[in-house]
Amino acid sequence: SIVDLGSGYGSLCHWLQQKGYHNVHAVDTSPEQVQRAEELGISVELCDVNSTLNRKETYDIIFAIDFIEHFDKEDLVVLIKKMIGRLNPNGKLILRTPNVDAPIGSFYAYGDFTHGVILNKHSAIQLLLACGAHRVTIHPSSLRVKGAIKNTFRKLMWLVVKATMKLSLSASGRRVSAVSYTPNLIIEAFKKD
Repeated sequence: SIVDLGSGYGSLCHWLQQKGYHNVHAVDTSPEQVQRAEELGISVELCDVNSTLNRKETYDIIFAIDFIEHFDKEDLVVLIKKMIGRLNPNGKLILRTPNVDAPIGSFYAYGDFTHGVILNKHSAIQLLLACGAHRVTIHPSSLRVKGAIKNTFRKLMWLVVKATMKLSLSASGRRVSAVSYTPNLIIEAFKKD
């Protein structure tokens, strides 16, 4: 079973259903978003995340996309522990959140006044392990723009930006391999079996 916390209008759940996953459930606090998800045929519930996580149900996968950055540190620790606690053995928690180490990380991190905690690769791993995750992997988010020519140009520019960031980090004494440069982090955390 899969749950998407803070699902918005259910685009992730809709995509998962199209890929053949059937035991997929969405949760959001916005009546408008829930209505749109229902129109897509998504199993969706209008409630807050704590109501969902305080139940007895467990999940194979919990998604929280563009969600955890809206909490302060204390509430986020409680939330992550609850999420991990609701995973089945070997279950997976998948999060996407702004990356403060991105070249213009402050734009992504603070472009929304409701953002509280902003992470980088190191702090994300530290947080998830401290909250009980067995293993944590950080993946870069994809960067794409529409149009083949624009995307090719973007890729070339990204190589220059990334090389500049690596030089800057090396000059400041940081390990280049310890940093993710993409605007968002994809965090994959596993529960012990």
